[in-house]
Amino acid sequence: MQKVINYLRGFVRLELTGAFPERFLNICAAENISFWQVEQPDPHTLRVTLAILDRSRAEQLASRSMCQVQEVGRRGMPAFLSRFRKRYALLAGLVLSILAACILSRFILVIDVTGNETIPRSEIVSELNRLGFGIGSYGPGVNERDLVNRTLLEMKEIGFLSINIKGVRAEVLVREAPKKPEIVDKNKAADVVATRDGVVLEVGALAGKEMVKEGDAVLKGEVLISGLVTYEKGGTGEVFSSRQLRAQGEVWAITQRIMQRSIPLSSIGKGNDQGKKTRYALRILDRRIKFYRNSSISYDNYDKISYEYTLTLPGGLELPISWIKTVTSAYEPTSVTLTKESAEQYLKDQLDGAVKEAVADGEVLSKAWETGEKDGILTVTLKASCNEQIGWTVESGGSD
Repeated sequence: MQKVINYLRGFVRLELTGAFPERFLNICAAENISFWQVEQPDPHTLRVTLAILDRSRAEQLASRSMCQVQEVGRRGMPAFLSRFRKRYALLAGLVLSILAACILSRFILVIDVTGNETIPRSEIVSELNRLGFGIGSYGPGVNERDLVNRTLLEMKEIGFLSINIKGVRAEVLVREAPKKPEIVDKNKAADVVATRDGVVLEVGALAGKEMVKEGDAVLKGEVLISGLVTYEKGGTGEVFSSRQLRAQGEVWAITQRIMQRSIPLSSIGKGNDQGKKTRYALRILDRRIKFYRNSSISYDNYDKISYEYTLTLPGGLELPISWIKTVTSAYEPTSVTLTKESAEQYLKDQLDGAVKEAVADGEVLSKAWETGEKDGILTVTLKASCNEQIGWTVESGGSD
């Protein structure tokens, strides 16, 4: 602690030369002047360290002890600041840096979100910002408990939330609420119905009564596996009992899918470069400082690309200070024409991917293509024969 005090008030190293330099120490002790780091390289030389404020008194006492005084060095805060006496820009920068450190340390500059798995970080930060907490918020003025309660009320998918403010950093710890499992009432009566028209290939009923067989043509919405099970008297065909249950199973069928895509063969594209404009801005917290006057764009056709460079400290800590560069490039519009072959292939690739995604675990058995052109627009139609599962469980409202 004493070293810190000495550094703040500053200290000086003196070298005294005389017949009896040790008398200087006796006089300093009698006058209550503190000194330390005493060295005596020879009988007539003495080196001693004392506070800068005591230097003038020490010179007077040295004359009483018939010694000559020479300063060999000084250190501490006053010595450091004295270097800036004629360097006003550096002194102003130092003062501004100290003020910025004192002021900015009271505001939130970094928000760390941990613990989230399915909820995007941006969604959590956006909700906190909507509730009045974000980059630039005054840390001591934040009611953390109230903020947590309001956030939990707004975001039902969060089960636990903790906000800890440590200087300029806010740590947001999230625990997502467990997802409620889909509860299937196995006692709820249901039928398996067709989702598409088709010709049945295979029926695999796990529960319920099969209403169709291989080779049957079915329509969308038709019952394939019924949840109504009847019991007949042997051989007579007379129903003496029935009950409803939840039908389960898969029904595979051959289906027909028709998909269509269109594209214009000619469109407007980008031609020759007509010039560029580059503008710069500085973003501090949520305030944007522009280094240009006119923000309007005189071009009719242009591309606008912004690059943002965030100030990052060693260790990866990003500060809410960034340099923004915006480049506006004008171009002359020109007509772009696609060849019929390339456009047709593009549409076929699109349709091929769409039909594979539609049949999911099924397969495409055959494909037929039709291509037509009208008013400069190329249209490709795909007719696909597919093998897919068309059974879908629909509850009928009954119960055992």
